[in-house]
Amino acid sequence: MACSALCASIILPTSVAVSGAAWNGEHIYAVDGLTPWVFVFENDGLFIQRFRTLRSYRTIRYDFGVGRFAATDRACSDRIYILNTRFEEIGSVPLETQTVSDSLVLDAGYNRTNTGFDVTHPYALRVYALDGSYDSTVTRNPSGREFLHWADFGVHRALHYLENGRFYVTVDRIGGILPECVALKAFIPRDNELYGAFSVGYIYTYFIPIYTEGQLNTAIYGNFAFITDNISAGCCN
Repeated sequence: MACSALCASIILPTSVAVSGAAWNGEHIYAVDGLTPWVFVFENDGLFIQRFRTLRSYRTIRYDFGVGRFAATDRACSDRIYILNTRFEEIGSVPLETQTVSDSLVLDAGYNRTNTGFDVTHPYALRVYALDGSYDSTVTRNPSGREFLHWADFGVHRALHYLENGRFYVTVDRIGGILPECVALKAFIPRDNELYGAFSVGYIYTYFIPIYTEGQLNTAIYGNFAFITDNISAGCCN
């Protein structure tokens, strides 16, 4: 497998943990959920600048089709904010939620056809139209599994969820358990590829491939030291 297009590690200049991250092919963007800033990094992890924003965002995702960002502000908000490439809010979409638990929006982004939003709630994955009206439910899980992130990319579906005290990452229902010291902060889909922002410890965040060239990167389930060592050489694979 060739070297990954996205392979870097970052530390926010505020030394606060990353809560969400995005990538547009040219730069890495990170938010911390506490301060009204979007932090910008080169693809190799070098910090460039930060943009002051209208509010603090907890999650952020870039859509390659529309050239915009979708962001959420806090876990108890049922609203998606649309940002342009200068991180100005150009839209605010209230969601027509279906249950009380839907008021918790853990992740959100444009769907793969750019006709609506894929939204992760703790116990359901739902699709909303561009105006926020309810469209459909992809799946719901009343059995105790808690969804954390969801991404459809190409013909694939990735899930990040908590079950029985362990964190799982799967692509098309194939995957495994993340090491106890590792936390996934964001899925970063692009075409038929999927990358992830993983935090190790508190302030260190690594951007590495999850699924590229038709292959699942199984190193994320155990051999994380190998990945972090290779990042210094600019190659995650």
